[in-house]
Amino acid sequence: MSGQGDALRRLALAALGEAAYEQAVGYAEPAPRPAGPATLGPTSISLSAPAHLVFVDLAPPANWAHPACWLLIPLNDASPVVRVDVRMPPFLKADGPSVRLLWRGRDIPEWPVHDPDQRFD
Repeated sequence: MSGQGDALRRLALAALGEAAYEQAVGYAEPAPRPAGPATLGPTSISLSAPAHLVFVDLAPPANWAHPACWLLIPLNDASPVVRVDVRMPPFLKADGPSVRLLWRGRDIPEWPVHDPDQRFD
């Protein structure tokens, strides 16, 4: 596992709590985003600083719209992680962000995981 992947997993665990983390599947974009506007599916945000974007499917076996969120993890460790709640995954559209599997909760089967061979690290 990469140091960067380990750090993102630790920060996601701290932001979500252990119970939610273990029932979720997390995906990270392969590179941090620069400060400025960013589109996360139908949601538009403005990043105040460069950040890693981590999509968290909070109910992986559910179909279509269900609880999920983006974690905006700043490159500067002093800044807080920001959570943006959403209802749709980014990989439903061909032009959506490219994400790779960061973690799969211990009780989550492989079938609801999007592209499990494309790992973050």
